[in-house]
Amino acid sequence: MGSWLTSSLQRKLSVVVTASMIVPLLALGLFAFLISSRITEQKTKLSGMDTLKQVEANLRYMLQDAENISIFLIGERDIQQYLSRNEDHELDRVDIVGRMTNLAASKKYIANIAIYPDRFDAVLTTATWYEPGTSDPPAPAGDAVKMWTGVYPVRNYAGIQNVITLVRPIRSIHDYRPIGWLAISLDEKAISKDWAALGLGRGEGRLELVGQSGEILSSMDKSRLGQTLEQVEPELQTLIRHSESGTTTYGSGENKRTLLYYPEQLTGWTLTGTVPYDQYKSENGYILILTAVAVVASAVICAGLVWFTVRRVTRPLRVLTRHLSRIDPDRPLPLFRSESDDEIGRLGESYNLLGAHIESLKEEVIQGEARKKEADLRALQAQINPHFLYNTLSSIHWIALMSKESRIADMVEGLSDFLRISLNNGKDFCPVGPGGCPYPALCTGAVHPLP
Repeated sequence: MGSWLTSSLQRKLSVVVTASMIVPLLALGLFAFLISSRITEQKTKLSGMDTLKQVEANLRYMLQDAENISIFLIGERDIQQYLSRNEDHELDRVDIVGRMTNLAASKKYIANIAIYPDRFDAVLTTATWYEPGTSDPPAPAGDAVKMWTGVYPVRNYAGIQNVITLVRPIRSIHDYRPIGWLAISLDEKAISKDWAALGLGRGEGRLELVGQSGEILSSMDKSRLGQTLEQVEPELQTLIRHSESGTTTYGSGENKRTLLYYPEQLTGWTLTGTVPYDQYKSENGYILILTAVAVVASAVICAGLVWFTVRRVTRPLRVLTRHLSRIDPDRPLPLFRSESDDEIGRLGESYNLLGAHIESLKEEVIQGEARKKEADLRALQAQINPHFLYNTLSSIHWIALMSKESRIADMVEGLSDFLRISLNNGKDFCPVGPGGCPYPALCTGAVHPLP
């Protein structure tokens, strides 16, 4: 692997540049994932708090309406007159019950309105509950102005119904003496009717209404009604601050949850919402997949761009390397064609200049060798004194004639003529033709180069 990487500049540049780009991409992807996860959790909390505020507004409307109805009824003249008597009057009771029934029917969340006289044994109620003795709310104690009971079940023709009751004393408007007490019961099912549709935690959350003592007054899980937080989830009792709103996380592992709580100002109750922490994991998993896909796609694109760029940069270098590795001493260097003016282009121009300079040096060397050979020949020719040879040959010629050796004389004369035409007064060529050669006997009609 090391030799494969180090044997190519293109591979080294591609790996180094790709790594230098992928590492920041991975860091950026991790940073984006962490930020997105935190934003997702924060968004869920903010959305959950908005849901609790909406639920609190609806609940406050119901509670305020129940209190307004109670104030209206305890001050109503016919009810005051009826309760101020010492005995029950059936016609007045039927008339009062009819008006209370109409009032309760106009509010879907009111399960019952009941009046309990102090001076005689008669109950004015709008509900047809069975087992009335066990369905009566506790009477207000002492000088209590009003109180809300916890949730308790009652039985009617439709089955078991859970109610929360507002209880307040009825006092005479003349002397402020107690003459009875009023109970307005709210249907717990109507209170939590739309909670599931709010989609807390994408439908996986749970909304509950918790009393000041920790009793669960209303919940999406009806099996928890009437129980205290200390019984079902002890750690929640210490986490909730009933007079404040906030968020926190509790539990661990699969039981880890996010708790949101928001106070109800009229009663001091607290609305709570719990969201499984696994929801964040699923959303974070989706974000992680998107981040991974984006990082991988970016890495592939970057790797492609790096390979293309590095290949475009190193291709002229490969061509130049190929030219240099195939140098033939007998041939000129191949011409490098550069298409850019950058450093590589200037390197190619330098290579071309080097080739031209080498060719110039080769020509100079060849010409120098030729001149050297010519100089050596001329030096040899200069070392032979023509006049000395001519005089010597002339002497031999005349001696031969005097000795009547004609053949020797002719040979010496021919040798003398040959030397004269060979030296040719230092010229390289001698002309051949009529009147051109000074020694016609030696000329054959062709141009003879001299050695």
